[in-house]
Amino acid sequence: MARYPLPPSPRSQGPGRPAIWGKRLELRTLFNDSDALTTESLSLYGKKQLLSYQTVDLHWDSPKNLVRFVLVLWSEGKQSILLSNDLNLSGVEIVIAYSWRFEIEVTFQTLIEILSGFSYRFWMKNMPRSSRNPKNMNIKEYSEPEPFKIIEKVEAFERFVNLNALVLGILQVLSLEIPAGILKSFSGWFRTVSSSGHQA
Repeated sequence: MARYPLPPSPRSQGPGRPAIWGKRLELRTLFNDSDALTTESLSLYGKKQLLSYQTVDLHWDSPKNLVRFVLVLWSEGKQSILLSNDLNLSGVEIVIAYSWRFEIEVTFQTLIEILSGFSYRFWMKNMPRSSRNPKNMNIKEYSEPEPFKIIEKVEAFERFVNLNALVLGILQVLSLEIPAGILKSFSGWFRTVSSSGHQA
């Protein structure tokens, strides 16, 4: 459920607190107006796809900031609603950006679940205890030498993530260059690999 921008205030303000939202809008009702949709052919997920879309700027979770919604109707009839807080992006650019996001999803899954690339914990003994996340990350409020130690900690975190990304790249190159040798030496079991050794 989104909301329209608040219209200009009337000359006479009635009793009660002033409104901060415009009218409510059920986003999926916008698909009913087929004349408002623009049809284009885009290259997505490695192939040409015909889709229809409409771009509209509405409020979502803040009465101060607008969000750009892109309502996408795919050729097979599936409906999608994408959103971006960057109002400079066109509807087509937002659709393409989302397609890139899903293309790299497997990479993030591998970094997280297999290589533990984001398991590095940002924490220092001299930082105040917190149940989940550090509440004070403003290094200017720490006395010497804590700011320098915090900067070193951030750099160590970045190195850890970058090294994991490099390891993932090396593993991908090896899997492309010597797949037969890897499968021959692998003692585990793949659900997607048949008994012939070829990936299903």
